[in-house]
Formats: sequence, structure tokens, C-alpha cells
Amino acid sequence: MEDDGDDPRPALMLLVAALVAFIAGLLVWTVFSLVGGLHEAWDGSAWWSLGLPILVVAAAVCGYLGPVRVWRWSCLIVAGQFVGVALVHPPGTGLGLLPLTLVFIALPMIILLIVPAIVGGMIARRGWDRALLVRP
Repeated sequence: MEDDGDDPRPALMLLVAALVAFIAGLLVWTVFSLVGGLHEAWDGSAWWSLGLPILVVAAAVCGYLGPVRVWRWSCLIVAGQFVGVALVHPPGTGLGLLPLTLVFIALPMIILLIVPAIVGGMIARRGWDRALLVRP
């Protein structure tokens, strides 16, 4: 990840934020699928009551660590979940509904997780800054 202009944090913090986002999505999906004995984590109530709040906190932390173009942290969280889907999905059953999943679940989740990422970024920047959403 490149350093972003007037970002007060070094490029290393952006890399840490990216890793936290991706790993949070991957671990939450994988753990809640395997522990619940489910093919899809969101089929269990634990994902909604614990997993989703963990992802919201992860998005806020990533927004704080990398308060520039914070939408990318929610994209990485969702990307981590899709890797988790691929890891725990039973072999030979296909991923035929993946395109619908992208439209009806991934996009709303990305939009949802942008909000806490913006809040974390605003805390880091001590207020609103256009750089939270676009390149400075």
C-alpha cells in the first residue's frame, strides 16, 4: 500500500489496517461457520449477534489506523469473508449463487461497514476530512 499524501500515519499503518480488515473478515466467517457447524456463517444467530459486531469494530479500528479512503477497509473485510466462504464450502457443491450473494449481501455489507470506518477515521483526524473517502 502506498503512503497517502497528507495521511498522518505511515504506510506501515495502512498495511496493518489492510491486514486487520482482511483477517477479521476471514476469521469471523471461518470460525462462526466451523464452530456452528454451518456451511454459511450467517445461517447461525451467533454470526449476527457476535460476528457482525466484531466486523463493525474491526472496520472502526481500520478507519482509525488508516484514515484515508476508508471504504477500502470494508471491501477488504468482505473479501476476507469470501475467502472464508471458499475455505469452508463443501467441495463439489459448487458456488452457483455467488453472483447473487455479491449483489444482495456483499454490497450492503460494504456500505454498512463504511459507516464505522468513517467514524474511526474521523476520530483519528479529529473531525471530517474529504480524504476519508477520496484521495487527498
